[in-house]
Amino acid sequence: MDQPHRVHLRLLVSPSFEVREIDVRRYLPPSASLPVSIMDNDVNVTVVACAAGREDLVAAAEALMRVIEPDGALGRSLRCDVQPQTDAPGLDEDSVRSLAIAAHGALSCPVFVGRRIAPMSAWRSLRPMTWGRRGLEVAGGAQPVLPFGGSKSEGIAVEVGPPTLIYKARLSGIRMEDAQRIASAVGGGTAGLVGVAAYAIDGAEPGAACVLCETESDADVFLRLLSLVELEARRYGGIPGAGAFLSAVPLSVITGVLKTAMGLPLERRQIIETHLTALGGA
Repeated sequence: MDQPHRVHLRLLVSPSFEVREIDVRRYLPPSASLPVSIMDNDVNVTVVACAAGREDLVAAAEALMRVIEPDGALGRSLRCDVQPQTDAPGLDEDSVRSLAIAAHGALSCPVFVGRRIAPMSAWRSLRPMTWGRRGLEVAGGAQPVLPFGGSKSEGIAVEVGPPTLIYKARLSGIRMEDAQRIASAVGGGTAGLVGVAAYAIDGAEPGAACVLCETESDADVFLRLLSLVELEARRYGGIPGAGAFLSAVPLSVITGVLKTAMGLPLERRQIIETHLTALGGA
């Protein structure tokens, strides 16, 4: 069942490391959904996510960070995405500051804050924590709102904005320099899709360049993204390899893709899981 006043939390940690969902679950407040943990060595990131009621937002964020703790943040860059549902009110400044203070105390590292009010393509060059060739990194010129002297972590960015998807496409037969051109054409800020920010990532295996895309949570945008990645990959003599979602995916995106790309209309009420309210309220 949808609960419009819940907020989706997504903690990204780079370099990647293994997190057990059972370790996260024991710290989450009762209102939170079951957590999801994804580790991807290509992008060199671990993603831990859940949804929680606004009254438990700080407690849920602290629970996600608790599996990292200060020692786990050493040498790492982190980002905490805070994403109210599209039709819900935004977060006020006091709530955002409470999250920043919680992150500062939990991880003993600098805290950056970014509130996304621009499309993803423009946000690509504005966000305080961006993507480098091997994972997350602090954007040049970004200044923490809460410094932490002597920290050996790059810091954590609290990023507030509408829901997004994170999608990775491996590019077979593509050099890293061509992957950078593909990323620029797909969602580079001055070219590509307005609702997409795309980055070239040097994959875990030799010759396995990837394009990482953060896209607005919309089926039409995602379908255009898939088509453009394939078109640009073929332009440089390659093909898209295995893809992967590194985020939760709304049912509206799944049903929209099935209907448009496969001619298979599917309504939400036809999906069994939408009738089971015991699955953490997700």
